Amino acid sequence: MSLNKDSKVLFLVSSAVNVVWGNKELVRFAETIGTINSINANFNNAEIWLIDSGFKSIAKRYLEELPKNVKVIDFSKDPTIRKILEDSLIFTKNASKTIVAKDPTIDITPSLKLGYIKNQTECYVFNKVFKEYLIKGYDRVFKISGRYSLSPSFNITDHDSRKKYVFYNAIDSNQSTIKGIDKMYFCFFWSFCNDIIDDVKLVYKEMQDEMNKRHDSIQIIDIEHLLYNFIDDKNTKHVNKLGIFAKVGETSSVFI
Repeated sequence: MSLNKDSKVLFLVSSAVNVVWGNKELVRFAETIGTINSINANFNNAEIWLIDSGFKSIAKRYLEELPKNVKVIDFSKDPTIRKILEDSLIFTKNASKTIVAKDPTIDITPSLKLGYIKNQTECYVFNKVFKEYLIKGYDRVFKISGRYSLSPSFNITDHDSRKKYVFYNAIDSNQSTIKGIDKMYFCFFWSFCNDIIDDVKLVYKEMQDEMNKRHDSIQIIDIEHLLYNFIDDKNTKHVNKLGIFAKVGETSSVFI
């Protein structure tokens, strides 16, 4: 049976509604609701796991607004998440001494800290979810970042690919400080066949190990480059359009 609107699918939504930077809780939660609504507009039989790793839990009054097909996995009290926040200060202090911005007038400290937290946190929570939760019986599994939404141009059939990952075309690396990986995948939206869940788990373990090794050596690394590095190209289908839009940060946006 081909993938269609009635297929049983799982969406893993990475989220951090409460953050120490950027918009307030209500704004970010409303954007995440937009993500969830866009999924339900495209699929009749979706299960959605909201994997949230903000510094505190989402307020109960907001959670009560979630549709019935959403399960919240809350990492806000996880001690490892707290440790990542603490370790980011040490990494940032050391990295700022060795990594020089192209423009010396720019303070790169905030971006170093944010990059460390975002990449370490997402890698950790997905490793834990893959290890502790049963992912079985789905026609397709999608990973989407909260605040990103499926647009009217989203094409379900692009992801109808057995035993394959589906990514947007790999693009050239935009980080001269990342050594040995010359391309990257967008990590905000991709999918995989449930049949290869064991390979997905292995990829995430390898990504976490490599990330820890590089960060211990005060090197820059991110999930986009690690996905490209550890996923075998022969197991991947590339698409020219994702049908995804989002507000990125506080000022820019993306429509791919």
